[in-house]
Amino acid sequence: MEKNSVSNLSTYSISVFGFGLFIGVMLDIFFPMRFLPEPLNEVLGVIIVLVSTLFIFWAEKHGTTYSKKRKAGAVDSVDQMLQGPYKYTRNPKYLGLGLLLIGLGVILNDTFIIITSLISALVVHFYFLKKEESLLEERHGEIYKQYKDKVGKWL
Repeated sequence: MEKNSVSNLSTYSISVFGFGLFIGVMLDIFFPMRFLPEPLNEVLGVIIVLVSTLFIFWAEKHGTTYSKKRKAGAVDSVDQMLQGPYKYTRNPKYLGLGLLLIGLGVILNDTFIIITSLISALVVHFYFLKKEESLLEERHGEIYKQYKDKVGKWL
């Protein structure tokens, strides 16, 4: 597998979120900062975690279906990419993961997890997604360019 494959970049991006979570937990251990009254944080956090988890599974289902169609040569227009969460965001799994970590931060009432999750999303946005989208343009050509024109990177 090539060093800068989309799959490798996705793995690195997910690792950035994991590292951000680790740093957030460590900062909270030494400098705890709470921001919401209980049980509001728990209720709000659980809702965010549930919605983001469902969003990730929805993205995975449609991503797998699209990959099978593409491998079978059945993708010939941008409209076939505009299904499920991919018609709202080009990166539903990263969006879902970022929201999942923010939801975890809300449940734990941990300001640092929320901050490091947002920082992780910025690193992914400015470093990994740029490379990933370049590879996707090379792989899919004009169809991916049309898709980028129709759908935002995050929303």
